[in-house]
Amino acid sequence: MYGHDPQHTGRSALEGPDLPQLKWRIVVAGSGLAGPPAIAADETIYIADEGENAPGGGIISSLHAIRPDGTEKWKMPLVEVPGGIPQPANPVAAIGEDVEIYVTSGARRLYSFNPDGSLRWKSEPIVGRYSIPSQAPDGTIYVGGSEFLFAIALDGTPKWQFPFVSSYQTSPAVGFEGTVFATSEVTGLDRESRMLAISSDGYMLWDIVKGALGYTPTVGIAGTVYVSTNQFAPSLGSVLAIGADGTILWETPVEGATEIAVARDGTLYVQGRYALHAVTTDGQIKWSRNIDTAGVVRHTRPAVDVKGVIYVGSRNRLLALNPEDGLIIWTFVTHQDYVIDAGPVIGEDKTIYVGSGPYLYAIDEFSPF
Repeated sequence: MYGHDPQHTGRSALEGPDLPQLKWRIVVAGSGLAGPPAIAADETIYIADEGENAPGGGIISSLHAIRPDGTEKWKMPLVEVPGGIPQPANPVAAIGEDVEIYVTSGARRLYSFNPDGSLRWKSEPIVGRYSIPSQAPDGTIYVGGSEFLFAIALDGTPKWQFPFVSSYQTSPAVGFEGTVFATSEVTGLDRESRMLAISSDGYMLWDIVKGALGYTPTVGIAGTVYVSTNQFAPSLGSVLAIGADGTILWETPVEGATEIAVARDGTLYVQGRYALHAVTTDGQIKWSRNIDTAGVVRHTRPAVDVKGVIYVGSRNRLLALNPEDGLIIWTFVTHQDYVIDAGPVIGEDKTIYVGSGPYLYAIDEFSPF
């Protein structure tokens, strides 16, 4: 699931490598990857590409199932996009008694696939684009669109829809009580956006209007909701903490703030313009670690393993950082021509998966043999 869990904490119960080595690297698609990999209980990796040229024009994007050894299990074409404009697919694996794979596409549909690649169901097309889907513990799928936020049952039937212009690059977060949190696109001359809290039966609980809330919300260990602002001003930015009643508890300036992960002790790890920042639960900066002197704004979400080690992409480098002081433990360099723009995601056997350009990498524990 995007951000590891319905709360999008980025926090895994698995361990990353103490010292990294390349396990394998494969070319998924020449056009690039559409979103982070999703890992099922059997360690199958699901990832979508941005599309390949179709015979007769247009683009066909595909969902790929990759075995843990890097071989392709199956590839399922999703859609031909008229006009040759790639659209992201953003696959998410939901773990239940069986594995269901949910993926949005340029056809403006939400698809559900079985583990063997057969189609379970597909939604009716919507106006505009879907956001990245998320799934609650009861199986309900939440996904934003250009007009509504949708709740969809496991069998694909609609449960409810709420008028809301979701940001397609984000994913709704689900709180511990089932409340759904979503951010909107930035609109209007004042460049404002909204954050919405909706009950599991589709009623609005509260609504915040704030400039540039263009990133995925994260639910912390006490139910506090965290979200970054800055979407159109990378030299600015901040992190907001919002209480269960919609009250803004604090706002801390973080230059170029984008995605947020949450450690087991509640510490926030915020991807910034130049640095990764550790922020305490009361909004104080614990430490900042410069990871990119060029100031390239990244949108990948940090991942935190069971030991608290933080993994984050910076240009073509995967970094592991110490949670106490932010010191870099190790660096793994990917292809020089591409930045890491998908993942990191932590899997079994101390393996981390990242996407960079057309490549999917598996990075595991170094062994001299």
